[in-house]
Amino acid sequence: MNRINVTILLIVFVFSVGCKTNIKQPTNQNNNKNRQTTLPSKINNQNINNHVNAYYFHGNVRCRSCHLIETMTKDVIQNSFKNNLVSKTLKFKVVNIEEAENKHFIKDYELYSKAIVLTLIKDNKEVRHKNLEKVWSYLGNENKFKNYIESEVQTFLKETK
Repeated sequence: MNRINVTILLIVFVFSVGCKTNIKQPTNQNNNKNRQTTLPSKINNQNINNHVNAYYFHGNVRCRSCHLIETMTKDVIQNSFKNNLVSKTLKFKVVNIEEAENKHFIKDYELYSKAIVLTLIKDNKEVRHKNLEKVWSYLGNENKFKNYIESEVQTFLKETK
């Protein structure tokens, strides 16, 4: 009986660590919101001077909630922002931050879990970013989740003009 309890606790622990990975606790994100960085050429492969990147950052281990965040975000972006995707004023990117070439995003955006991050690019420089942390709160309410993503993306897109 005791062995079963230990096994169950171990499974719960592994699941919770896998779902909320990473790395460090958040610090004050406001300090970096208006920083300017030059984008690596691998990411900035389009010659679009002003655009918004919508990133979904994940690790190797992904729970049901993590997959749901990606699916619902992708759905909102593909259905509500078709014209922006075609014109490349909006780009949706799914990024595994556990791959060596993507680890810098952890520090760049102070990631501590799976995340949706919007970045505003002007004249090929990132001028602002925002981690959409409320996705976790709205995960149980599809309408609130989608409205939140849509509203935040629209706000960023207005700044590209």
